[in-house]
Amino acid sequence: METSLLPVLAGAVSIALVFAVPAVLNTGAMAVAADSELIAFDTIPLEGKSLGPGEFLELVDSTPALIKSAHVTLHIPCEVNGDDAESDIAVVAGVAPDLSEVELEFVAELSDPDNDRCTFHVTLPEEDEDITDIAMINTGDNNIEFESGMFVTTSVSTSD
Repeated sequence: METSLLPVLAGAVSIALVFAVPAVLNTGAMAVAADSELIAFDTIPLEGKSLGPGEFLELVDSTPALIKSAHVTLHIPCEVNGDDAESDIAVVAGVAPDLSEVELEFVAELSDPDNDRCTFHVTLPEEDEDITDIAMINTGDNNIEFESGMFVTTSVSTSD
């Protein structure tokens, strides 16, 4: 009587995929490395999360490699006054612990000011500066609750 391991292996692979695929899909992260350069993309759904005053969410830490170029897009709570939009959420960048606030650009075409939701973005570095860390921080005095559809997306290219 000959026994085949094929059904056992197929079952093991199926079980592994059941657990692995949702984990990969939930992160939204993708990274590609080539010749000492790392290119990474990530989208973080913010729904159900909150940031208290002074709390932050680390978006990227590329230590020890410096970030050559990066782009951050946020769809977050805001207040709109005419053509200007403001949010207590800021983006900071630099080499930890020396992080500085960066200037976010309001994207009116992708915002919904009637529902206090705005899209902002920034390309980094803004000047000739070293960056290994990018974070979003609540600069306000109140807790910020993120609702459905709110997110932050980063794309980063590093070299050593």
